[in-house]
Amino acid sequence: MFTKAWRRWAAVVMVAGICLAVVASSGLRAENEKEKEEEEASMPGVIGGLGIAYLFETQQSLGMLGDAKAKGVYDTETATSLVKQTIGLSANVAKQLEALADSEKLEEADAKVVREFAAISLMLKEQGETLEKFWKKSDAKTAKHWDKLREETRKRILAIVGGGEEKADDDKTEKEE
Repeated sequence: MFTKAWRRWAAVVMVAGICLAVVASSGLRAENEKEKEEEEASMPGVIGGLGIAYLFETQQSLGMLGDAKAKGVYDTETATSLVKQTIGLSANVAKQLEALADSEKLEEADAKVVREFAAISLMLKEQGETLEKFWKKSDAKTAKHWDKLREETRKRILAIVGGGEEKADDDKTEKEE
């Protein structure tokens, strides 16, 4: 049915198609590897951005909960429930960040920053626990501990974003003026 010339032509076209597919797939593989490298390179930036946002928002949330409870916006039961949620999230985030830092997915410098995020997350957990304790037993010692934790946490967050303690002190001075 097919002539010998036709079969040869079909074989040449098939071989050319296979060669073209191999060349194209190797080019795609190279592009995919490049995209994968770029994606992996951006991972620390994404983690850093989300981490800083989480730390700021959690500290702000705890402060607003404390203020809202003090002004009667929330009753003790509601405020305690909201703080317990924050405490639970902070503990979970710290655990996940430690696991990420211990994995081999990050370079050592990035892992160090992620460990600092985890440590600050645990400080935020402690802030929530201290706030809850203060609501149960309002005393000067607990209030002082709360204030100290808030200030230490704020300084550590600012140190990560590059402001350091000097920046934290400048902010405090501006507020006092």
